[in-house]
Amino acid sequence: MAESKGKSAKKKAKIKLWIEVLILDAISIALIVVGSTALEGTLSGILMGLGILWLFGGVIHFFSTRKRIKRSFCSKCGAKFNYDRDIGWSVTSTSSTAQKTTASIQIECSCPECGHTDEHGATVTTSYYDKNKHCWIEKNVRTEVKKLFVK
Repeated sequence: MAESKGKSAKKKAKIKLWIEVLILDAISIALIVVGSTALEGTLSGILMGLGILWLFGGVIHFFSTRKRIKRSFCSKCGAKFNYDRDIGWSVTSTSSTAQKTTASIQIECSCPECGHTDEHGATVTTSYYDKNKHCWIEKNVRTEVKKLFVK
């Protein structure tokens, strides 16, 4: 029963993702078609450009969300992980450039249903230099790791 409930939640997350992408694609196609057929001049170019940007945004959204969905569910039974209870992480290394500091994170997810452990690696930004404010902005690593998972 728990396995089918977990698989159902994962399937719903995937269906929601596909619907979001289809909506973004429909808007993109509409902007491109209207821009290329109904209008002339600068407005036509602007609408086509916006359509292309929306299309690329949809592709980026699809791949980033698909990865978040994969991390959020057990690979064995499909149960959804509870971030506060089932997920642990540790910083394995950090690196800095003139613009930002990143941390490599090792994430361990323990399934509440079947006990299987999934491990993932990720890199998160821990601080960055804000050119407008001329200062370093610190980010909460826990919050950044939590963003890697579906709510």
